[in-house]
Amino acid sequence: MWLDAERHAALLPLASLAECGHAACACTRSLYPDVRRRFREEVVRRALAGRADGTLPADGYLSYASLGSGLLLGDLDVICGLQQAGFTLMNAAFIDVDYREHCHGALSEVAEF
Repeated sequence: MWLDAERHAALLPLASLAECGHAACACTRSLYPDVRRRFREEVVRRALAGRADGTLPADGYLSYASLGSGLLLGDLDVICGLQQAGFTLMNAAFIDVDYREHCHGALSEVAEF
């Protein structure tokens, strides 16, 4: 699934972002429409709980890491959810074997974001 930058010009700076559509992937939105939203909500819920119980910084400043990041659309969704909940990402690390030869557009677009 890709961002629809043609219909929403504000998304154009993130036009390279996409998510896996592989039929064997349990995170494929076309087969499981709620899975990404529910994942974002769970990450935000746990981050808020961590801030409340002191296991995360009270100031809301976080470092973000993602494994198997791919074209980063799912990560952008989680990052926006964290930001909306009042967190600030100080830095982020995205790790995927595809980055050796692919996905450079998505990496640079998220870095700019």
